[in-house]
Amino acid sequence: MRTKQCGETCTQRDNMETELFRLAYEKDKSILGICRGIQFINAVMGGTLYRDLQTEHPTYTVHHQPHPYDKPIHSVKIMKNSPLHKLLNTDALEVTSLHHQAVKDIAPNLECMAVSEDGLMRRCFAPDKKNLYGREIAVAPG
Repeated sequence: MRTKQCGETCTQRDNMETELFRLAYEKDKSILGICRGIQFINAVMGGTLYRDLQTEHPTYTVHHQPHPYDKPIHSVKIMKNSPLHKLLNTDALEVTSLHHQAVKDIAPNLECMAVSEDGLMRRCFAPDKKNLYGREIAVAPG
């Protein structure tokens, strides 16, 4: 069910991005999905979304932080043996968060790299591809 928080859709944009994604995926080109991008990649690959976190995933974790937007609002756990863990060599990060949608069920060809305190998948990758990554959150500066 579509909520008013989703805003308007642009079918032309969705169709174009779907075709571009499929072409890049088939050719094993580098793909980085940020915010809407991680949700898009997950949906195109067969996963599902929470369309409105406030009503579908009530939680104590703040995912729509107030100003200032450059200050960490919650932490994420980085999955052991993930590319992100190997890169950063840490088990957790403090992050910013400003969104109302998120991945619900991860697509079969994706794996989770980081999860928020309330269990939402925040970063993912495709293990069968060289460079397909998705991130929902930004690492807070500092």
